[in-house]
Amino acid sequence: MKIRIQYQNIVNYVLGSCSYHPLELEIDPMRYEIKNNSILDTKTQIDYPQEEDYCKFIAKVEQLKLAAHDFDSLQVQGFCREIEDFSPLEINLL
Repeated sequence: MKIRIQYQNIVNYVLGSCSYHPLELEIDPMRYEIKNNSILDTKTQIDYPQEEDYCKFIAKVEQLKLAAHDFDSLQVQGFCREIEDFSPLEINLL
């Protein structure tokens, strides 16, 4: 499934103005559970392993979210731009 993670969604999640992970805005958060290395379909209970770019993206977003209080808003926005550049373009849900 092709996806497009938006920079502003990363910023909003990292700064806490949105509780949805940027990836949850691309898929149905009521059906799919985002994990570090996979996506769980809660309806079918199938766990779909993801590619390395997905795993790196998840890790970087969580690292920045935990460290965001150490940086000013402009720095956080810069980090979010970098994260957007290597966000996954596809996820495996088949």
